[in-house]
Amino acid sequence: MNNVKALLLSSLAAVAIVGLCDASAAPATVDTTAKPCGPNLIANGSFEHGTTPGSYLTIKMASNDLDDWSVTKGTVDVVGTLWPAADGVRSIDLDGVSFGAISQNIKTDPGKTYVVTFDLSGNGYGPPTVKAIRLSAGSDKSRYTFDMTKRPYHSMGWQTHIWRFAAAHASTAITFESLDTENGYFGPIIDNVHVQATSCD
Repeated sequence: MNNVKALLLSSLAAVAIVGLCDASAAPATVDTTAKPCGPNLIANGSFEHGTTPGSYLTIKMASNDLDDWSVTKGTVDVVGTLWPAADGVRSIDLDGVSFGAISQNIKTDPGKTYVVTFDLSGNGYGPPTVKAIRLSAGSDKSRYTFDMTKRPYHSMGWQTHIWRFAAAHASTAITFESLDTENGYFGPIIDNVHVQATSCD
């Protein structure tokens, strides 16, 4: 009988431990009302620092031509004088000569909500008509599009987007990836990237 009681107690203890582990592993909840505060955690968010691109400069993975960012897929264009930027004089076309992506790691506090803002446009020199990107922060993702219908190639029509995520780790990769599936030369364009914490008191 004592052995049965001991077995039952050990089983209950195991269940309790599992429950505690599951509770600690639960994903953080995004505070949808949280307002950004504090400095921009992204370095070179307007892509002004790096090799001077002239009209534009195509860069690939392992390139050192764009400060603070890494090309993590395909190629991208650092665009200079080809069209007006949203902020400063440079922007990024996420389709260089292939569908590309760029990423930067930032320090984050697990469980805290962060606010991402960025400007989106599209390269009107060619298809697809609707450009698409994926913005991710760690495993959290969001998709955005920019419709070039009836828009001249030099008319940027920058759109500002705001997105929130809850950090899961002490370091989070902020990634912008082209989701285009046509052409690979005329892609979605991003600029003026900010990531700010919330609850800065």
